Amino acid sequence: MEDLTLEQMNWEICQANLTDAIKYLQECREQLEKALKNIGELRWELR
Repeated sequence: MEDLTLEQMNWEICQANLTDAIKYLQECREQLEKALKNIGELRWELR
């Protein structure tokens, strides 16, 4: 029974880590989209 509890705790930690990683990657994507938009605007201004 104790092994199952440890396994469940490990799984919950893993899920929490994956959730955090997904959130971080979404934030990175948003920052990259902003950067690409800024680059596009700079290119337009330099024409």
